[in-house]
Amino acid sequence: MTNEKILQELKLLDIDVDTSLIRFLNNTDMYIKYIKEFGSDNSIYDLEKYFTHKEWQKAFEKAHTLKGITGNLGILTLYDKFSKICIAYRKNNFEEMKKIYAKTKREYEDMCKHIAKF
Repeated sequence: MTNEKILQELKLLDIDVDTSLIRFLNNTDMYIKYIKEFGSDNSIYDLEKYFTHKEWQKAFEKAHTLKGITGNLGILTLYDKFSKICIAYRKNNFEEMKKIYAKTKREYEDMCKHIAKF
């Protein structure tokens, strides 16, 4: 699949490709490399482990990292959800963190499945 076709497919997934490419200095190859890495990433499951063990600080740190990654890649729907997890942590609302995570996990998995096809 050509880079142009991949970018078109990413846009169909509602990924803000144009803004992200600016962050990547219009280096399409580098952007696609990191998108593909994201598609095979399983670090969201660390969040589940941290929630199970009530390791709220670690959960926050992982959510904050994922917020940065999704923001840089232009996956704004996930960026928004990870931001909400971070906000809930700052309010010491750990149950809200878990609720948001439950919704986010499904969306994250779906996004990774789509991206992994590239």
